[in-house]
Amino acid sequence: MATAFDPGRKFPASVRVSYRADGTAFVEVTAVETGQGLHGALATLSAETPGAARDRVTLSTAETHLAYGARSIGSTGTFSNVAAIHKAALLLCTRLCTRVARDRKSPLYGLPTDRMTIVVGAITGPGNLNEGIAALMARHAARHFAQSATTGRTFGMSSHAEASFGEVFAEVSVDPLTADLRVERMVGAYACGRIVEPSLARSQIIGGMIRGIGQALFEESRVDPRTGRWTNANLAEALIPAQSDIPRIEVAFVPEDDRADHLVGMKGPAEIGVVGPAPAIANALFDATRQRHRSLPLTINARITAMEANGSGPHLSQQRAGPSPDHRPAQYAVGDPA
Repeated sequence: MATAFDPGRKFPASVRVSYRADGTAFVEVTAVETGQGLHGALATLSAETPGAARDRVTLSTAETHLAYGARSIGSTGTFSNVAAIHKAALLLCTRLCTRVARDRKSPLYGLPTDRMTIVVGAITGPGNLNEGIAALMARHAARHFAQSATTGRTFGMSSHAEASFGEVFAEVSVDPLTADLRVERMVGAYACGRIVEPSLARSQIIGGMIRGIGQALFEESRVDPRTGRWTNANLAEALIPAQSDIPRIEVAFVPEDDRADHLVGMKGPAEIGVVGPAPAIANALFDATRQRHRSLPLTINARITAMEANGSGPHLSQQRAGPSPDHRPAQYAVGDPA
């Protein structure tokens, strides 16, 4: 097994949230969707605060007229942009509630704003009092209310530490004759704050764990010391795992809603999946062979060298001269008493 840790990094982000008389919300961000699911996550979270239904929120990306745009790097894209969206939406809701409290024609006139709640298309107060946002805006001849906000100027500097955590468990089998290693199973448990899109987050974690398997067993950058150039800068020599190399992978999320420094309670759930698999596989290899490896990747040459260096080890002493009864090489799995 191995642990995983990924610090939360909040980058500067600017957004503009508009609320229209027909009950729709328009959210503008500078971020760009690159296939990681940012658009869906931002749209879902944008619908929470302004009081618009999920299907009535329009998200516009790549709005370069805004001051800052949080990029999709280091598991920070959604994390950073949502903080700005949430701040703008809260400011917008405060403006709407203040307008209602000062409107003599409103049923909520005179009520303190902290006793009002914005639901889908309306502002509600105690005693089943409510004011439709469309009616409010019609009385004030306003086509929309808009609010801009910027967050992350301190790049996450805060009195509260933010991080995602994980545990990774790997089961491997090793052939004592050939030193062939296969990852049989991998399980990861992660605490990544509030999970907005569970299926997307699980897929991202699995993808990260697959990258970790590649880091452990295949991927290696070989550099020519004379020129500083890679000598294997192509897919023919820079090995990556194939589908047959990937075991059964299970992912579990530990319930967590950390709002100490992020009002939405979320964190970055993507790249933490890369961190734990390689050391977990190395530890499983040690458990199976009693050979400790301290560099990556765990190549066949490194495994054979380690086995030869300890030729009197208990595992090598039980090598079979012939094939096993089921015609497969004898294997010792992690935790095997042998």
